[in-house]
Amino acid sequence: MKRLCCLFTAGLILACPVLGQDTRSTIMGYVRDPQGGVIPGAVIVVTNTDTNASVRLITSDAGYYEAPLLMPGPYSVAAESPGFKRLVRSGIRLEVTDRREVSLTLEVGSLSESVTVTAEAPLVDISRTDSGRVLDQRSVRDLPANANTVFTLIRFSPGVHSGGPPTILGPHSTVGGSAYDTGSALGGNTWTIDGAVNDGTGRNTANLPSVDIVAETKILTTTFEGSFGHSLGLGIAVQTKTGTNDFHGTASNTYWSQRWQGSPFFAKKNYYQNIASLRAQGRIAEADAAAARPIQPSGLSNLWTLNVTGPIRIPKVFDGRDHMFFTFFYQGQKDKKPEEAATYNRIVPTVDNKKGDFSDLLRVAANPAQYQLYDPYSIRPDPARPGNYIRNAIPNNILPGSYMAMGKKWYDNYVRYWPDPNNWFDKTIAPTTNPYLSITAPYNWEFNQF
Repeated sequence: MKRLCCLFTAGLILACPVLGQDTRSTIMGYVRDPQGGVIPGAVIVVTNTDTNASVRLITSDAGYYEAPLLMPGPYSVAAESPGFKRLVRSGIRLEVTDRREVSLTLEVGSLSESVTVTAEAPLVDISRTDSGRVLDQRSVRDLPANANTVFTLIRFSPGVHSGGPPTILGPHSTVGGSAYDTGSALGGNTWTIDGAVNDGTGRNTANLPSVDIVAETKILTTTFEGSFGHSLGLGIAVQTKTGTNDFHGTASNTYWSQRWQGSPFFAKKNYYQNIASLRAQGRIAEADAAAARPIQPSGLSNLWTLNVTGPIRIPKVFDGRDHMFFTFFYQGQKDKKPEEAATYNRIVPTVDNKKGDFSDLLRVAANPAQYQLYDPYSIRPDPARPGNYIRNAIPNNILPGSYMAMGKKWYDNYVRYWPDPNNWFDKTIAPTTNPYLSITAPYNWEFNQF
C-alpha cells in the first residue's frame, strides 16, 4: 500500500496574513517616562534576532504599541524618543499564539546613550484566559516521540484524556494519532498547522507532522479564545520550523523490527494449541516444524527524515538574508513485513468445504440448523402459506456432483486461491478467527511526504 502526502510551507518574513487559527504571536505594551507618564510618538522596533527581520511602530497618544502576527522565536524590542535614552529589551521568547506584554520605561538622557535590558519570561501570563501547554522546540526535539510524530506527546499535557496506551503508529495513522480529548467526549478537536486548518475526517487530524519539521506545538484544553472557540474539544496548534540567516539541517532514520515486540495473548494461545494438537494426533514431525517457527513473524520498518532551513540565496543574483527564507522537509517510510500477529488470523474453507462437503457445519454444538444449506433450484410457493416460498434442504450439506461440475470454472478461477487451514480450531463450533494463520502474507506499506 502506498501513500503520498504533500505539506507546503511558504517563504517566511516577519508577518504575513493567513486564515484559520493563527499560530503567530503578539508583542504589545506601553512606553512611559520615569514618573509613569505615557510617551506618545515613541519609535518602537521589534526584531526577530534569528532572522533580523523587524517591524517599526509608533506609540499612540496613550503610549501604546502592538506588534501582531509575529512568528514564534527570539525577539528584541527597541524604543527611542527625543529627550530620552534609547532602550533595548532583549531575550524575549515568543511561543505559539503568545500575547506578551513588554512595557518599557525610558530614562531621561540623549538618544546617543543606550540602555540594554535582558527580559525574563513571566511566570503567569495574565493577558490570556485559556489554559494548556506549549511544547517548545527543545521538548519537541528531545522527548521520545513514537513514529517521530509530535502528536504522540499530546497525552502528557494536563487535562488531556487518551484513548489508550501508546501504540506503534505510522506517519499515515491519522486516526490513532488523533485519539485525544478533554475527557468529556463532547465535540471534536481543532487541528492547525501554521494557522491553516488541519482537520481531517471525523474531526481527526489530516496530517501527523514530524518532530523534525515542528518548531513548537500548543495544546489548549480550555479554548475560550475566539480563534479556537468554534470547538468544544482540544485546540492543537503546530508551528513548523522557519528559516533563519544560518543554514540548519537534520537527518534521521528510525528502524523497527517486528520480532522486538511481545506476542499478543491469542497469538501465543493459537501457536501452542496448534503444536499440542499435532502432537496429540501423533504428527510429531509437523509439531516439531510448527514449534521451530517463531511466534512473531519477521518484519522490519524504516522511517527516515530530512529537514533543511536557511536563507534563500542565489550567488551573484539574490541574497535573501534578513528578508526571505526557506524550509524543506521530506519524510519516507517503508514497512516490509507479513501480517502482524494481531491481524493474521483468518477464516478459510476446509479441504472438504472446497470439494462441496459442508457437513462439518451440521456438527457444531450451537444451533447447527442455521448452517443448513438449501437447493436454490428447488424454490416453489408454499401451499400452506400463500405468498411464502419453500426450498429443499441439501442432504447432509454435501453439494451434488452436478452442482460442482457447473461450478468448475468458478472453482478453478477462485476457490483454488484459498489456502488450506494450517491451525487447530475447535470443531464443536463454527470456525471464527483461527483456522488459518497468514504469517507469510505480505503487509507492506510505503509512505512519502514532502
